[in-house]
Amino acid sequence: EGPGRTDGMEHQAHMDATEPPGPSGAYRQEEAKANYIIRLLLKGQTSLHGQLGKPGELEQLLQVFNEGQLSRDPFTWYDSIRLETGPELDLDQVRQGTDFPAEVLRQAEAMAADPQRLEEFLLEAQEAFGNPLVRRELAELTAEDRAEMAEMAKWMLLENLQTGRSEKHELNDY
Repeated sequence: EGPGRTDGMEHQAHMDATEPPGPSGAYRQEEAKANYIIRLLLKGQTSLHGQLGKPGELEQLLQVFNEGQLSRDPFTWYDSIRLETGPELDLDQVRQGTDFPAEVLRQAEAMAADPQRLEEFLLEAQEAFGNPLVRRELAELTAEDRAEMAEMAKWMLLENLQTGRSEKHELNDY
């Protein structure tokens, strides 16, 4: 439930039975110690994409992360690394295009530069959702949250469009 916690992790609380029980009859609970087992997902565009994709690179990274961990209490163990990276996006190159990704980038940058335009767009999106919980969540966002969400959406769209384009080119190359 906390930062850095992933599926399959255990949280252990240790009871100190050597001290007498307190007024409520319960033993004092020591500070909880947690052992972490982490499945790491590396995602997004990065200049390290080529390096990370080399055979054996992720296994070597796991060894570095896990070195000496089993002798620690509590320990952090990296179980696996899943790679969903791609090469860095050149925004200037995308911006100069005449295709859909170029238009997405131009519209996203225009909204980021004009808070009123972003607000109008998000209000339209809010009305389009039939789920009242989604509407309420969107309504409760601060201006800063909305700007951050729009920036994240821009990158998600561009990365997915770029990935789709790369996969399409790879399929057409055969």
